[in-house]
Amino acid sequence: MEACRTPPRCRSPSVPRRPSEPRLTIPEIQQLLGDAVNNIVKYFYKSERERGNLTILLCGELGLVYCLEQVFLYGFKDTRFFRHVYLWEYFVKVKEYFESALQDNMEEDRPNHVWRCYCHLANKVERASHTMGKDGKFQLFICLAAREHFLHQMMFDLAACPVTATMYEERSFLRDANLIVFLVQILEALSEFDIALESSITRGVDN
Repeated sequence: MEACRTPPRCRSPSVPRRPSEPRLTIPEIQQLLGDAVNNIVKYFYKSERERGNLTILLCGELGLVYCLEQVFLYGFKDTRFFRHVYLWEYFVKVKEYFESALQDNMEEDRPNHVWRCYCHLANKVERASHTMGKDGKFQLFICLAAREHFLHQMMFDLAACPVTATMYEERSFLRDANLIVFLVQILEALSEFDIALESSITRGVDN
């Protein structure tokens, strides 16, 4: 795999979007995400000599991180209370809910593997360099989740989390049953491959 000294920086995943940026529609986001996943799948089916740069497919323009940013931004509440909230803050609130539920044994009748794995990854990112901004933490979490084949596994639990109902409108990927199924099915394709992350992405988080 080619070396990439510095991963491309995605636009800060905060709300609201800049006025100059047109809001993407659900079909457009689905198409972008499908293309991003297909590009990664094609990467692994090529010989090593023919492969491009996986980091670009993950973090570059129209890469996986950017497309999932659009997924999570769609329907993210931008009321006065949420005006300056970053997407990463949503992930942290979900982590706090899962941790509390696990500690209180609220869900003894159901497997909690997904919750534990989610909290492990989120805490790993939270403990990352204090110089990493919330947009960088979002990017790191998505990349780590992709490497751990966890992106598709967490979607149903995110959808069912009360935090999601509070921070997302009904017209969002996370609160629409059909769109959640779409996300699970499209992201599950990545679970077939071993995704190696460069140190420029992990920034020592694995040390």
